[in-house]
Amino acid sequence: MDIIVIGAGIIGAALADRLAAAGARVTVVDAAAPGQETSATSLGWLNANATLDPGYFGFRVAAMRAWADLAGEFGEPPWYVPAGNLTWADTDESREELSARVDRLRGRGYPARLVTAAEAAAIEPVLRELPRGALAAHFPGEAYVHGGPAAQV
Repeated sequence: MDIIVIGAGIIGAALADRLAAAGARVTVVDAAAPGQETSATSLGWLNANATLDPGYFGFRVAAMRAWADLAGEFGEPPWYVPAGNLTWADTDESREELSARVDRLRGRGYPARLVTAAEAAAIEPVLRELPRGALAAHFPGEAYVHGGPAAQV
């Protein structure tokens, strides 16, 4: 099967890669080099920590795994950054929501935990201090992708 993909950004490049891996003959057409237009300035945050719908949660977790697997094929590429995510809440309502989110995620097997202010500072050394009374959480399995360089490979 012959397929033409219009656009060599992160979506077009990923689509072309999957189609070619499935046996299609793929031609990619773009006005610029791969990943040089919109994707050159994009950052994709890979997470599922605020996703309530179980189906969409599973989809996002699978996507996180797929990105990690793809990055593994390239060693430690600079376009894939498994930095984790540190967040905090400083109002009664947001603390309650964050605590419930961590509990829900842990029940789904998603890496999530509440952390102390000292642990938060160890995770993010440039963090001077959390707001007074803040509740902090860490999601160590999350990452981000630089779209332009990822599209190029």
